[in-house]
Amino acid sequence: MIEVKTTIGEETHKYLFRINSKPHRIFAILSLCFAAVSIVGIVLAAIFDFYEMFVVVLFVIAFLLLLVCPIRFLRFYLAHKSAYKSARIFAIGNQIYYRFEENKIFREATSSESHVTAEYEYSLFFKAIETNSYFILQLSNASTDIIFPKKDIVTGSVEELKQILWNHLGDRCISKNIK
Repeated sequence: MIEVKTTIGEETHKYLFRINSKPHRIFAILSLCFAAVSIVGIVLAAIFDFYEMFVVVLFVIAFLLLLVCPIRFLRFYLAHKSAYKSARIFAIGNQIYYRFEENKIFREATSSESHVTAEYEYSLFFKAIETNSYFILQLSNASTDIIFPKKDIVTGSVEELKQILWNHLGDRCISKNIK
């Protein structure tokens, strides 16, 4: 069993921002492809005089981008809807206690206004991220539900926690070099 007692501070909020506001790679790649095809199309149209073909390709790519944008927004919104509920837990100054057992994770958050408890099964988590100084567990790609500095582990060790997470999440456990 691993126990963690932490207090949410400014540094934790910085980590939450870095993890939750990462660029959407698919949209960025599609945008770059659209720009590249546009440039190539303009050059080819000027050289070989195929304006009609260029316009058709441009409209197909624009249509695909217009399809992708609402879908990505909807996924982002639905994922963040659950994150808003847990956002109050990560208010600065809140005390959070985590207990990692073999089959479940328990969270107890205490603030001046409320006392919230939660219980999670490992299978619910989308991924676990280990950074240089933090552990972060996400229920979806867009929301962080458990975050704490490694230094706040009270009972057990970082290695034991990594082993528990690896046993349950396997290749969904990743390490990132975020300072």
